[in-house]
Amino acid sequence: MNGNWGVAAEQFRQAYAKNPNSKEILRNLINAQYKVGLLALEKGDVNYAVTQFQSLCYLSPDSKEFIDYLALAKQKLQEQHDKADAQRRDNITYDNALAQYELAVSFSKKGDWATAEKYFETAMKLYPGEPAFRQYLAIAKGHMAEQAWFNNDHRGALEILKRALELDPANEYAKRNIPLMQKSLDQQQQDKVAATNVLSDVNKIAEDVKNAEPTGNLGFKDYNEGKSPFGIPQSKPTIADLKPRDTRIGNVKKDPGHQLNASGKEGIEKVIEGKAQDHGGIETNTVLAPALDAQEAKENKIAAKHPELVPLLNKERELKNRSFEVDNQMTAIKNLISSTPPTDPKQKELVEKLSQTIIEQTKITEDKKMATYNKEQAMNSYKVEMEEAPATNKPPVKQQ
Repeated sequence: MNGNWGVAAEQFRQAYAKNPNSKEILRNLINAQYKVGLLALEKGDVNYAVTQFQSLCYLSPDSKEFIDYLALAKQKLQEQHDKADAQRRDNITYDNALAQYELAVSFSKKGDWATAEKYFETAMKLYPGEPAFRQYLAIAKGHMAEQAWFNNDHRGALEILKRALELDPANEYAKRNIPLMQKSLDQQQQDKVAATNVLSDVNKIAEDVKNAEPTGNLGFKDYNEGKSPFGIPQSKPTIADLKPRDTRIGNVKKDPGHQLNASGKEGIEKVIEGKAQDHGGIETNTVLAPALDAQEAKENKIAAKHPELVPLLNKERELKNRSFEVDNQMTAIKNLISSTPPTDPKQKELVEKLSQTIIEQTKITEDKKMATYNKEQAMNSYKVEMEEAPATNKPPVKQQ
């Protein structure tokens, strides 16, 4: 029979139909069908295997071996049915998720990333096994983080971008910007602490000035001769510690972009009033401010090709100049406070002016950091290709 058990079984079946009392034919029929059943199980044709073992159980109802094989074949058949049902349900779920994904892509192309994010989220929840849904959701969150940052929700922006990185650890935008955002937030916190400390010092100076009395019985004449109004040694070390820095009026750093035409007392008063000339000021957002160093020169070259960068560069440089000017104002005011008699009515005015100037400098510092961040983001768009996403015109391919 050359090992063809199917043909043999059929021949024995026909022979047995003609000779139902032949035990030998029955024995050969059972043996052939048994081999056919085993081969069917081995090849995964469990439906045919069930048919064969059902026939064997009819021919030999007392055989435990045939009963067990029939149970095994039925179990495998049920597993096949369950698998097929699961595959059908999976296909339906995937198709629904894909529909949500396609809606999200359409909104993203319109720039509506808030709506796109919702549909990407739905697609991912419907079919979490598709990597593309997570990757696109991470991209959408990157756009939402950027919007939050520019709306001054810096902490919220950082948290959104961290979630994007959790969704897609390979997201280049998140990996590049999370450290920058964290650094900026840390610096903002340090600036707030520093501003609080300086204001505390200013209040202490005001209290010292209010309570101080000359310990050397010096009059106004003595003060004008250059003697300390607090005697020798001075009784208020807080004021004594306020020494002019290298940037004090009369010794301004030779910075061609921040040269102040002011000197002596008249110059100090000009600085306090904010009237000192600043050659680094920006008059227009359409004309690029001159470069003051190699970095700015490099930026100017890029801006020459991309005029839309000019306002961002000018904004940052304008704030740098203003920060330098206000810093000189603070120095000038501190010099006047330390050189004005405590009984002079100007003392209170100077302390109030110093407090206002410190607050202004804190605000300028925050604005300057934001301007620098905006500039760097815009500059990066001309240096780095989009790395964080597969092309939006390519739909995801279902993972098998």
